Amino acid sequence: MLLLFVAVAVSAASSSFAAAKHSSSPAPGDAADADSPALRWADAEAHLLVASPSSRPPAVQQALEDARARLASKQEGDEEEEGSVEAEQIAINDTNDEKLLVLGRRHRRKKETKLPPVLTNRPLIGILSQPGDPATGRDSYIAASYVKFVEASGARVIPFFHDAPAEETDARFAAVNGVLIPGGAARLSPGHTFFDVAARVIDLATDANLKKKEHFPVFAICLGFEALGVHLSGNASLLSAFDAEDTAAPLYFTEAAERSRLFGSMPRKVRESLASKPFARESHSWGISLASFEGEEKLKDQLEVLSLSSDPEGRVYVSSMEHKTLPFSATQW
Repeated sequence: MLLLFVAVAVSAASSSFAAAKHSSSPAPGDAADADSPALRWADAEAHLLVASPSSRPPAVQQALEDARARLASKQEGDEEEEGSVEAEQIAINDTNDEKLLVLGRRHRRKKETKLPPVLTNRPLIGILSQPGDPATGRDSYIAASYVKFVEASGARVIPFFHDAPAEETDARFAAVNGVLIPGGAARLSPGHTFFDVAARVIDLATDANLKKKEHFPVFAICLGFEALGVHLSGNASLLSAFDAEDTAAPLYFTEAAERSRLFGSMPRKVRESLASKPFARESHSWGISLASFEGEEKLKDQLEVLSLSSDPEGRVYVSSMEHKTLPFSATQW
């Protein structure tokens, strides 16, 4: 499959997993300034492996708040030589006397000095985490295969936690160049954490493309494919049951596929092979039937079907689609 925002071909996710634990959220409103203490704090705490805020002991939570306040209070107008950089370490003891190490960096320079922005050709891609096996308790996970696909193309990954508050999701969104909504298993209806964060990201990406005139791609796979369809249709009952667990199937391309962003640049021989042989690995028990898609005017107005597939029972479902005007693409394989 294709990750459009990193311009490489990838296959469906393997079953290896990387556990991703939660970190506390950066202060609201601090994400806009790329050189603010809050962003540096957010960068540091991305590597802080602790439980989610709701499960932290009060003493640990207070220590983290104190650490954030200490970093934020550092004024950048100290009378020191321009551009000098000081690293500091803050060791915090929780109730079990286990040390949590927070690494922060602060630039100390004159107030009137403004450093130029740091440019990089390595995009930041957000990937949503999700609860459930193999994560335990309040933890969540991101499949290692998705991280490896993105990193192999030269990009870097930022986790979007499925139960993060809205302000944290917004802050992370402001720092990334695209989002991958991965496959997995989660409830896809409002009020459930994975769906709510996925829906918020889709809405933020829509605004970024339409209102801010940015190019902000979203790629959705399997569970992400279903979440995209449910959210854009506004119908939590959109999905139908299919028997496509751990199987392979050809992709039956529509006329729109050849001119699409997703498949348009693919060599014709590759498309012909995908259409004639069961090269697409599919592993899902829910999907969007063609009849359901055609019956949802909101979906038809926004999305275009690029390919169909069938499960071993011969039931046909939509297997690839993309947005007609926005850089959103999705595959059910």
